[in-house]
Formats: sequence, C-alpha cells, structure tokens
Amino acid sequence: AAALLDAALLADGANDTLNYFRAVVYERAGDEQTARTSYGKVPVESVFHVRALYRSALLLLRSDDITGARSALDPVAASDDQLLAAKARDLLDRLSTR
Repeated sequence: AAALLDAALLADGANDTLNYFRAVVYERAGDEQTARTSYGKVPVESVFHVRALYRSALLLLRSDDITGARSALDPVAASDDQLLAAKARDLLDRLSTR
C-alpha cells in the first residue's frame, strides 16, 4: 500500500487524500517520522485536516512531545468534528496535569 501511495504522490504530491492515507499506512508500519511528515502535508481546507492533526498529536505524545501534542490538539478540540473534538478535549484535560 505504501509503495502505491508513494507512486501516486509522485504525480500529485499535494493530494490531501493520498497524503492522509500515506501517513496512516506509515504510522501503522511504525515509521512515525514519515507519518508525521505526511500528516503535515494535509492542508487546512481538507476534510482530513482535523484527523491528521489528531493523529499527529498522538504521535507527538508517543515521542513525549507534550508541547507539540497540545499545539496539535487545540484546533482539534475547537473543531466541528464532535467525536474528535471530545477526544482532544479529554486528552488536553489529562495533559494539564503533566
């Protein structure tokens, strides 16, 4: 799957859908750096942007970057995506004790 996504991105490197799913594939494969880079390429206007920020925050938490995770979670918590906003607020509440 990663090879197919990489090949497709050669033709359309700014494609938000391809970048989001490339990040998911690399995250699942354990390549967190490539996943974070791909999540970072998902533009603000994309339907995947809030999801990309949330997944990025989780990756940042795994690497113990609390400040980075908070920065990624803040816009998710304020988003219209009720499920992810609630999860982000919960994580932010838990991080406030750290």
